[in-house]
Amino acid sequence: MKPVWGEVLAAVRPKRVIILIGEFDLFDVKPVGSLVFYSPGSTGWNAAFGSQLELLVNLVASTKAQLTLLTVPCSGHLGAQLDELSRGGDDVKRVMAANAVIRQVAERHPQTVKVIDLFGFLCPRGVYQPIVNGVTTRTDGVHLSEPGATLAARWLVPQLGIPAKPTASKTVTTTTP
Repeated sequence: MKPVWGEVLAAVRPKRVIILIGEFDLFDVKPVGSLVFYSPGSTGWNAAFGSQLELLVNLVASTKAQLTLLTVPCSGHLGAQLDELSRGGDDVKRVMAANAVIRQVAERHPQTVKVIDLFGFLCPRGVYQPIVNGVTTRTDGVHLSEPGATLAARWLVPQLGIPAKPTASKTVTTTTP
């Protein structure tokens, strides 16, 4: 965990922190001091990922902010993708492994950590879907499109317990002679 996050949290003093972990955290890792690479779902990877999440939970808890962890959504292939990238978010087994660790960490902190299932929303059949509820959510397979971000936000805000702001209605006044 980079020390800069602590500095940012101390300076901003947020009431709520929402974390979305992306597909680039789903690659094989070689923990410091290890000679072996671990894949998501393996005991070593789960322990390393869980340890980093615990550091994050403790850092946010020190600010008294509410922490929400979003599950990692599945993703599709990027256009000119390298072979190494094919072992990331478009491998649903890796995504499911990461989401299991996210849920386990949250279960250890029921008073301070909430999990919201973004995976379930953006991947309704358990695999990448470029169109959700009639909206093209991601044009490159990974990043939310503007309409996709709007759809996801409208889905997410009520689950966070944030009251929706009423939309300002346009008032038109006409005068007849």
